[in-house]
Amino acid sequence: MNNKPNKKCKRLSNGFVGLAEELSKFTKSSTKIKAVKIEAQKEIALKTMENQLVMAWMFVEFMCGSGNGSGGGGGGCSDGNGNKD
Repeated sequence: MNNKPNKKCKRLSNGFVGLAEELSKFTKSSTKIKAVKIEAQKEIALKTMENQLVMAWMFVEFMCGSGNGSGGGGGGCSDGNGNKD
């Protein structure tokens, strides 16, 4: 052999390094996208739960009424300890 570097092999090596770098960038981007997606899903779930809590409180208020017989509940609900509000 003549101990000269093989140009074809060097080009392939550089190509593999470039490919590895691009795959690394893609993986990082993909990971960021997944993290943003999870965060968005978390925010949606929290908003949904907040809305459900508001609806539950509105329902409780409607069922308990305001104490004057309106609202369908006959006026006043207990607080869970047997005490009327």
